[in-house]
Amino acid sequence: MEIDEKDVFLEERICMYMMLLKITPNLKGYKYLKECIKQIYADSTKKFKIKEKLYFSVAQKFQEKVCNIDRALRHAVMVSFNKNGIEDFEKFLHFHFYNDKPSPRELLCVLVERVIVDTKRMIANKSKVLKRWKASMIV
Repeated sequence: MEIDEKDVFLEERICMYMMLLKITPNLKGYKYLKECIKQIYADSTKKFKIKEKLYFSVAQKFQEKVCNIDRALRHAVMVSFNKNGIEDFEKFLHFHFYNDKPSPRELLCVLVERVIVDTKRMIANKSKVLKRWKASMIV
């Protein structure tokens, strides 16, 4: 199995933002949130029907009920809020949620958009570096 550099970068970014939000791996919501982000990243139409499509596919993957996925995500957001993780995340990104405590849907959408932007930036920087490298090899 070949490891894709983009997948590694995606995983790294998701983990970084989760730690910034102070959502720790011991929470069930952590693994569900990561899976939700990956699925929305792969298929952006899932962000429009969170409970019908996204939670359902995550529930199938982890053999859980949709209500348990929803509860675990709400709990993860609450933990983040109580530990001031939301506030730290806002400061880091220079972004503010509409409400003090975002909904799981709002948090998911912001995280996915941020990961998409970071990935595109990484790909653009990589192509610039390759162009410079090729130019230096020609001279």
